[in-house]
Amino acid sequence: MPVLLLSLVVTILAAYLLSMRRAAQQELDKALAELDEEEPGWRFYDIEAGREAIPDDKNSALCVLAARKMLPAGWPDRDFICAFDDSMKDLEPNRQLDEQQYALLLDELHEHQAALDNAAHLAALPRGRYSIVYDENVHRTLLRHLQPVREIADLLRYDAMIRAQDGDFAGALRSCQAIANAGRSIGDEPLTISQLVRFACIAIALRETERVLGQGEAPETELEDLHRILEDERKHPYLLICARGERGEMNESFQAIEMGRITVEELGGNARSKHLEDRLSRPLVNYVILRDHPLVLTLMSDLVAIARRPVEDRELALKQWQSSVQSSTLSGPARLIIPASAKWDDAERRTQAQLRCMIVILAMERYRLKHNGRCPERLEDLTPAFLDELPVDPYDGKPLRFRQLADFRVIYSIGPDHEDNDGKIDLKHLTEPGTDIGFRLWNPDKRRQPAK
Repeated sequence: MPVLLLSLVVTILAAYLLSMRRAAQQELDKALAELDEEEPGWRFYDIEAGREAIPDDKNSALCVLAARKMLPAGWPDRDFICAFDDSMKDLEPNRQLDEQQYALLLDELHEHQAALDNAAHLAALPRGRYSIVYDENVHRTLLRHLQPVREIADLLRYDAMIRAQDGDFAGALRSCQAIANAGRSIGDEPLTISQLVRFACIAIALRETERVLGQGEAPETELEDLHRILEDERKHPYLLICARGERGEMNESFQAIEMGRITVEELGGNARSKHLEDRLSRPLVNYVILRDHPLVLTLMSDLVAIARRPVEDRELALKQWQSSVQSSTLSGPARLIIPASAKWDDAERRTQAQLRCMIVILAMERYRLKHNGRCPERLEDLTPAFLDELPVDPYDGKPLRFRQLADFRVIYSIGPDHEDNDGKIDLKHLTEPGTDIGFRLWNPDKRRQPAK
């Protein structure tokens, strides 16, 4: 009798779980059908297939990879990095390199001149696309091209510093443009880590541009070329690419779990998901994932909608979205996978602040050259000849701040603390309270100061 009773209980539980799975599958099918109708091409591999095809002769990705092949494995050498970072950490953009710093960089570039000559072509290649072979578990796809992108950006950074020191300001700005295009070679890869590397390269290009302008006077042609590249980069929808990519990735991953091709442990890659699978049967875990799948799609679609807004209009909506994730009925496995979208938005907001400030700086320098050394009194003087419109601060939607000090002018955003700190710029503590985000344009007589 106990055996029969146990068998009956098992049969009832199995039937109940089967009925629950059917209901969950129906709900998922409905959610997928609605998304297919509302936003055709939203699935991950459709996004990838819909990306722009770029001819080889215009593909900056091929240029990056070719230049990297000319560098030795393990470049840059750890000893060089330590020496470089230690000697450059307090170097102001309007200060020249000292003899030791100059020799250090010059030796490094002479040793790898062939790679540098190849990388220099990036200045004329603003678009790129890498060939990626995706893993069945998309989250574990190896992106071997991202490290070469960073390394070529660093190589070009060293070149910009040497050229600025030598007084070749046109060449230095072309190297800054090449740095930006190294990051732009990533294109619209629907992967968060890819877009973060693009962020990083743009930040390098902007810092080096401030240094070039702090060393001397660059020609109008190079200023305008870089200005155009940065204006185009400003339109790049970082968060939207990340949100759509993550939604597509999560859909692929959930389906792979539901079909038994991968496990929650393989997806989450941490002890918490492993512990869950140790405690629960695999069919039950898969049912939980199936049940959560429609809600995950809904939440991620809400994030996509937020990402379509201008960056300065997202902050409150993102906080509300995070609250909705926390208060949702998502299970533990699904919560582990929901992305940290606030960090993406922080990165884009910071990059947009820097981009917008540098765009105004370049416009100011171009104005100064055209008006025989006279700088504009107001930012409004830059429109429409040098700016179609004045960029707004991505942190509060108000105009960017402008201060004229004794030695330089500073264009700045109030930054993540949402406080106007009178244009205090500290690149080593960029996101800490008490600092702003922006760049300085030194007076001509304060540029190219002697090395300390």
